[in-house]
Amino acid sequence: MRTGFAALAAAALSLSAASALAAAAPKSRRAAAPRPAAPRAAAPDAKANKDLAAAVRLYHRLDLPGALERFDAAIEAYPAWKTAAGYRAACRWTMGDQGGAV
Repeated sequence: MRTGFAALAAAALSLSAASALAAAAPKSRRAAAPRPAAPRAAAPDAKANKDLAAAVRLYHRLDLPGALERFDAAIEAYPAWKTAAGYRAACRWTMGDQGGAV
């Protein structure tokens, strides 16, 4: 086993040999063009943000039925919102609805 400079030199030689082989390889296979980014869903609107903020405040005040209504309103405004869905699940769990929290 080589150590120190000998190992470094051997590694450099093997890298340069690999580079030379890659340069000599035929160029018939080009790398695929990058795919366009997937379109992003629109962000939650101001009303959905206000509903979520109000729901979190109500949840912290232990007004769980009121919080659940506001979480539902936020999710209705923006159905793909995982943050609101997670909070709603925690609210349902706290209210004893473990089946509805899943």
